[in-house]
Amino acid sequence: MHLSHFPINIISRNKKCLIVGAGKIALRKMRKLFASDFYITVISPEIHLEIQKIATENPTKVELIERPFKDSDLTKEYFLVIAATDDKQLNKSIIHLAQKQHILCSSVDENWRESDFTIPASFSDQNITITVSSSGAVCRKSKMIKESLAKHLKTLSSSELFLIGTHITLLPEGKFGDILRKICERESVSAILSNIWGVHEFFILQTCNRIEMISVSSADNDGFKDILLRIFSFDKLPENCYYIKKSRDVFEHMALLFAGINSLSIGEKNIVSQIKNSLNFALEKGYAGGMIKELCDSALHISKHIRNETEKFFPSVEIYEHSYNSIKKIFPDLHGKNVTILGSGKTASSIALELLKERANVVMFYRNHRPEIEGIIFKKFPFSKDDIKNSDLIISAVNSTSFIIDESHIEYFDSGRKTILFDLGVPENISRKIVELNSSLTLFDIASLNIKNYFEPQKIENILTTAKKIVIEHGDLYNKLVRHFSES
Repeated sequence: MHLSHFPINIISRNKKCLIVGAGKIALRKMRKLFASDFYITVISPEIHLEIQKIATENPTKVELIERPFKDSDLTKEYFLVIAATDDKQLNKSIIHLAQKQHILCSSVDENWRESDFTIPASFSDQNITITVSSSGAVCRKSKMIKESLAKHLKTLSSSELFLIGTHITLLPEGKFGDILRKICERESVSAILSNIWGVHEFFILQTCNRIEMISVSSADNDGFKDILLRIFSFDKLPENCYYIKKSRDVFEHMALLFAGINSLSIGEKNIVSQIKNSLNFALEKGYAGGMIKELCDSALHISKHIRNETEKFFPSVEIYEHSYNSIKKIFPDLHGKNVTILGSGKTASSIALELLKERANVVMFYRNHRPEIEGIIFKKFPFSKDDIKNSDLIISAVNSTSFIIDESHIEYFDSGRKTILFDLGVPENISRKIVELNSSLTLFDIASLNIKNYFEPQKIENILTTAKKIVIEHGDLYNKLVRHFSES
């Protein structure tokens, strides 16, 4: 028969408890009651040595009566009674005696069903107490759950802002795309991370040049780091090919990231929507919560100040503008050039508009979304040999987990006709192997743009110095974040 239970926390100051029995089980109950500041009386003809020790060290809190229990021992001065003898009949009798006097009583044996309360598995850490109860049915299971939760609570107390990531400029040629392809299923990677002890809140940021996990985590052991390195496929990389940041460094990094300072194109604004989209995905799925959202809100606030102060050092130029400028260096005169664009997103469409101004012949391939741009020939994927064999320039900007152009397309290209391939895909859309097989093909990608090289080193240094100074000036927001975390 199922017995209903109602969980409560008793304010135990100045309350007395009687424990009848003084063996190992009585000792466990006594330790919990003692930790909760009860005044305790123990009655038993034989008393466990550890109980004697506690009584000796705390004579004002613990009274020992070394003799058999008598009915007259149970008086109304006691708030609680624990029947913990090895005599089932005696325990049952104690329950009935207590109930007659309207005193709450619990038995440690099978008589618990006649008791007034049970003592659940519990643990405390500072001012947090967690209890687990199976209503007396599966005590072993309750204990296992309690021990598991206790480990989790300990990791919470050592949690901090933690970030692990890599950037396309830190990796060998082609390696960024390999890593991005392995973890491009953001939802499955997030599901794995959500089941790791120590990762409390997080979101994954994937852009055309970076992969990062921004989190509140307990990262104070090498095992935790090793697990994350394997999940993100960083475990085979040299340490200088990825970065780990903690606490205040994460706060600074996020402010600079929102401001576009850490972008390939310094100051670009698209990064803001990319971060927001990644965060909203994690919030909807329950992977991120209030702490990560507050971090991003604070970083976004600071980033606006950074942009106001640093835009005087540089013009705000988006990735597509740098890409187009690079195309113009290769083809100063685009008039009449045959250009094939694979993809129809924002970057592809923006470049197409610039190409039309130069009177290039533009063909654009799309999957689902066809942009409303006059002067372009639109075709649906897939493309054929006839579609691209006469191209002077092929621009690929598709979000795809597999290559759009690889060695299987070698026959699509005439070995005597020079063709420029411009890969703006995330991850890379064009396999380098096809270039190795056909010397008439030349490949450029996002990493090869070297956008920051357009700026004088001193300008970049001034931008970073100014941005970091602004973050320091907003130190109150970081302190507020830390305070909120410790309170929660």
